[in-house]
Amino acid sequence: MKRKSFLTWPMVVFLVAINGMTPLFSQSKPLAGDTLIRVAVKVNDTLLTDSLYLRILSAGPQVEAKEFMRMVGGTCIPFSHLFRQDGLMVQYGRFISFSRLGFTKGFVNLQLAEMVPPVSTRRVGTDSLYFAPLDFLAQAIGGTVVYDAIAGMLQITKDPPPGFAALFPPAADVAQALSDSGYTVQQGEMTKQNPIDFCLGGYTPNANGNNVGAPYFGIQIPAPPDMDSLYSPPITFNFNADEAVVLIGRTPPECIYYSYRSYLMNRLYDFPPSATRTKINASLGETTSLYRMRPELPLDSMFGRKFALIMAGDSLVAMRVKNIILAATPEIPEADIHFDILPSEGMFRFGNNPLADWGSMLHRVAQFSDTAAQNNYLNNPLLEILRVSPNQPPQQVLFSLRSFLPRTCGTNEFALMPDMEVLEEGIYNMYHADYEIIWLQPSPWVIEGFVAIQQGLDALGDNHDALYIVSPGFLLRDNDIALAYGVDHTLTGKAVYTNLTIYQKHYMAGFGGITNTMMKKSARHFVSDTTIADKLYAWGFARHPVPGNPYLFVVPADTNHTLEGINLNDTAMIAYRLYVNTLTKIGADPMEVILDQAVLLRPFNTGIHDEANDQSSSAMKIYPNPVIERATLEFTVPEWSDVSFTMYNSSGQPVGNPIRVDHVRGTVLQEIRLSANIPSGICYIRGVVTEIDKERSYTLTSRMVLLGGTRQ
Repeated sequence: MKRKSFLTWPMVVFLVAINGMTPLFSQSKPLAGDTLIRVAVKVNDTLLTDSLYLRILSAGPQVEAKEFMRMVGGTCIPFSHLFRQDGLMVQYGRFISFSRLGFTKGFVNLQLAEMVPPVSTRRVGTDSLYFAPLDFLAQAIGGTVVYDAIAGMLQITKDPPPGFAALFPPAADVAQALSDSGYTVQQGEMTKQNPIDFCLGGYTPNANGNNVGAPYFGIQIPAPPDMDSLYSPPITFNFNADEAVVLIGRTPPECIYYSYRSYLMNRLYDFPPSATRTKINASLGETTSLYRMRPELPLDSMFGRKFALIMAGDSLVAMRVKNIILAATPEIPEADIHFDILPSEGMFRFGNNPLADWGSMLHRVAQFSDTAAQNNYLNNPLLEILRVSPNQPPQQVLFSLRSFLPRTCGTNEFALMPDMEVLEEGIYNMYHADYEIIWLQPSPWVIEGFVAIQQGLDALGDNHDALYIVSPGFLLRDNDIALAYGVDHTLTGKAVYTNLTIYQKHYMAGFGGITNTMMKKSARHFVSDTTIADKLYAWGFARHPVPGNPYLFVVPADTNHTLEGINLNDTAMIAYRLYVNTLTKIGADPMEVILDQAVLLRPFNTGIHDEANDQSSSAMKIYPNPVIERATLEFTVPEWSDVSFTMYNSSGQPVGNPIRVDHVRGTVLQEIRLSANIPSGICYIRGVVTEIDKERSYTLTSRMVLLGGTRQ
């Protein structure tokens, strides 16, 4: 079995393992312009008896964060120095904010915040103290923090910290009942989050292939009651097998989809050496979703519904917490209390220690029916988060591993294959005279969670409620069109909603998304028979508007490097999502759907001359050159690939017959014979290389000179 953990605690402290991010070392020496003083403190115009360290740096003032939070009635907990994850978390009521040491970006309630100056440390006596900027702390407590240099005074204004019941009143009774039953109960937070922000801030190596236009909510929970530091930022958490996290409140307002699911975000792998913490982001089972929470009830009764979700790894703990909830409040019936199971048997390593897994939880929502209700929910989801930890070790019976539900349902879409061919014929007829048509060959995407955990691979936040399909990578040149097309799966019942998104592939960052409601009637641009066209869709992505085609997303450049577009040299990709087969209530089986497709349309009269000398187009040798009748192409492909060659004249028009070479790797010699109808002069040969694993496509382009002579 690959990748097991044999490390013990004394060994692990010397190892560096971060999530594909650049390590930043703790700052313990004074910075430039560094002055440390003690200042008086006023909170809501009341002068406190204690003073506070204030650090004056050239970029601005900072205060000692732990003492500041104590003064305002909150807490400050540092990240552990393990794995270079240095930083701090501050909590004020349910509001949780954090930043890593030296980073220019932090997060307040999971929203990106500028850190000016960044969080720093300074040794004072024998202590290493954490200092945070005033604006960050002001946002964290929802108040104001101002330093009056003349008075030597720090002035703070704030409201009381929001406690239990601020969002869902029965949560207070549940928290009290759990406390009375021998548990320590701490408040957490669920807030809207943007995966791109975590990537931009340097907290994750990619944006997880985000679903553009579909909100994500994450939870943050405090450290366990017996710990005074964390091993990771609070967007992830360690978790003991005898603990539980309770989500209690109301489901979203009317929408097409919502779900809740825990994930294994990060694991320490130490085989083969050396030990490395690796981002996995793999789902730990089926979701608790709109379509499976109460399948016996009408769907319209599932919106704004009171419910509780208990995340736990131990069946006895889960049942105890459930019974306490039932006894504490009549607001939530037993059938509306659900379990989110953290599986044992190696799929999740419990513990609040350096070797334990880092977990996370995602709440997804898509396509609200009402804009006002949507905005209210995005800004204030009516969910309270409780971390429940036993005061005494209980008897344990861990949940056994539960298999994922089968995707197959016995029906398919293949009767629509002739209609797809009509659409493809329409695309060909519209573009073939002026464009080279390059088939991108999309294929099923995303590794299932349990496979990703075994292999140590990034599952990008997989969801078993969806079928994912993706194209290989491609360059979108200035006049190219990437055209996605396929079946409207909502009409066949293979999905309740679908979307397609264009990505900047390196960071898996999506910035342009199209849903099934926007795709309606788009295939009429290519198919005149509406009875056929309206079963299908066709949507383009291009850098400029295309006259006469309203079904097109104009791709912006990523000028400011904010992952809001792609530049000419950035590799793009297109991904498709099919959410919830109406029969199985989970994602469709790829063997029962017509996979969505994509073609890259590249104009004949632009690009081929420059491409032969373009460094982004890999080199290919031709000899002899000039050529009379025969020549040999020499090229190298590092992975098993299929290669198709097309010859173009100096005007960029294809000439001769295409050549295809299948399943090759390494250095390849391919003889070509030129047909008699190819005139003398300068020609170009372009090879499109498609790697067998479908991860990417790229081109091989070279120029040759044809001499007069006899060609067969």
